[in-house]
Amino acid sequence: MAATLFINAHLLDPDQGLDEIGQLRVEEGKIAAIGRHLPVCGAEVVDLRGQLLTPGWIDIHTHVFTSVGDFCLPADEVGIRSGVTTVVEAGITFPAFCATVASTAQTRAYALILLCSTSPLRISSPIASGWPWIQKIKI
Repeated sequence: MAATLFINAHLLDPDQGLDEIGQLRVEEGKIAAIGRHLPVCGAEVVDLRGQLLTPGWIDIHTHVFTSVGDFCLPADEVGIRSGVTTVVEAGITFPAFCATVASTAQTRAYALILLCSTSPLRISSPIASGWPWIQKIKI
């Protein structure tokens, strides 16, 4: 895998206190360096002048379980093709979601589970019902 050097990018990472124009080098799919005058050293150079370069975005309310209706979009269309690395599905049949979306998408895909008196799941105890994928519920 070749290296890529992103130049003239507006680097924004609130967690690291980073908010500046700079460069970012990726090697073997991982960030190798962040700075202002990084060496090209055979890397493909991509000019991001006028664009943001940030850590992965998370969309916390999506409908990516396309089996339930035409209002849903494929996870990778909502996710990585839109600059979002992680999506959270809001309202699904969990085992089917795991088998058809979470295990096949390039985008990290998680799901919310609605457990209440009006939930279509209507179970008294997910753990007692033998659902191994639910480890702990705090109410």
